[in-house]
Amino acid sequence: MSTGGDLIVYLLGANVPVRNIVSNRISVGYREEIDVMPCIVVDIDSVDSEDSLTGTPSLDIVSVSIDCIHTSYADAVTLADAVLAVLGGASGTFETKTYSISANRSAASLTPSPDGGHVVIYPIVSNLYMEA
Repeated sequence: MSTGGDLIVYLLGANVPVRNIVSNRISVGYREEIDVMPCIVVDIDSVDSEDSLTGTPSLDIVSVSIDCIHTSYADAVTLADAVLAVLGGASGTFETKTYSISANRSAASLTPSPDGGHVVIYPIVSNLYMEA
């Protein structure tokens, strides 16, 4: 997991409202179809580095998708609201690196599940700016 992924998982896992909904079901990269819901899946979409005047990387710009997954739309919205409250405008220091985060809602989707039901995926798209 990248430092950006570590930071997102740490922030979400340390937040009581998010933890009350998903417990410790926060994963990076993928979710098994049989996993218990609700859960959160963090996907690192891209990492770009900005160089300083000396030509060395000084800032990583990490694009992240955070999928808030639940069995009903209303519950997925509640989870997405909790995640957005944690990440939107967050800033600080993580493992000696300064960071700031912007986060926005994306469109929710309904996905069939193997048991004949469905899951609602409500993504939060985020940009993480972190010292390289």
